[in-house]
Amino acid sequence: MGSPTSAAGATSEWRPWSQTWIDRLAIAPAWCGLGLALAHILSSVLFHAAIDATGSASPLGGGMPSDALLSTLVYALLIGYGAAGLAYARRGHAVAFDDLRPILSASETELDAARREIQRFDATWLRTVGIGAAAIATFATLFTTGLTEDLGSRNPRLIWIVWQNVLGFWLVSRAVAHDLGVSRRISRLTQQRAEVELLDQSRLAPLARRGLQSGLLIVVGVSIFSLVYGLEHLSPAVPLFQVLTIGMVGLALLLPSVGVHRRLRHAKREELARLGEELRAAKEGSADTARLAALLTLRQYTQSAREWPFDLGTLGRFSLYAGIGVGSWLGGALVERILDLVISPGP
Repeated sequence: MGSPTSAAGATSEWRPWSQTWIDRLAIAPAWCGLGLALAHILSSVLFHAAIDATGSASPLGGGMPSDALLSTLVYALLIGYGAAGLAYARRGHAVAFDDLRPILSASETELDAARREIQRFDATWLRTVGIGAAAIATFATLFTTGLTEDLGSRNPRLIWIVWQNVLGFWLVSRAVAHDLGVSRRISRLTQQRAEVELLDQSRLAPLARRGLQSGLLIVVGVSIFSLVYGLEHLSPAVPLFQVLTIGMVGLALLLPSVGVHRRLRHAKREELARLGEELRAAKEGSADTARLAALLTLRQYTQSAREWPFDLGTLGRFSLYAGIGVGSWLGGALVERILDLVISPGP
């Protein structure tokens, strides 16, 4: 699902269809995501009206579970978010690169090429992820939800449910996959080109911000997705999904900074080795007390220097995002409990 686009003076470049249309419309991605969500809702209404007219399961009658409308709304949010979230992530990648540009040791031509690489879509990677997500969605819908038994394998409603599951999985998984892929590119770039200072890491802050933004992309998607699982009665798997959420958000935070972490660690080792040599030389040469004190203080500061460009504010926001992601699964389980009470009231 993608299409080539051309910019003036540039060669044709592949990008997903959702991003092609967002670029062409030149409006805020949120509006495009809302448009996709509304289109999905309208399509659902028309589809179920059509099958109702042919005498199949009614979209408003006894053949359709009472939570079907809520399911359609949740998937509409997921579909719209997948497209809009990817567009906002692309903008975040460009901003992060521009903020890092002053500390990258390269010519303007090399930096321009690196920026294009950061913005590039990897068609093979995204198609592979999309196909895998579609396969998982199809398998999960047909074999883990009980829908096949409840509706019957030939029920037209089942076709629609599979379709919306596949589309939602496809869009969100590719958005996250592209975002993490770009984080790897940023990591490699900074490992090769970034100029680091152990005692002043303020210029590395864009990497921490980029990691937090990637984590937020995942958290919002997970929060919407958790409602789907609440609707599909899979709460026994909630603890596993909570662990996976923390792992994914943690990976998103760390990935852009892995390269510069290696540079910081290497610089720290070199600086400590150099200070150790100076201290030994100063002691053997009977250096004055002030110089020894200065060297010892500098070594202490160097030893305490961070090897990751994260401060307390970054870690605090990461904890908040991870907490939201974990809590969203509890919210999905709560939705399930409420639906159980509504759909199957006691005597």
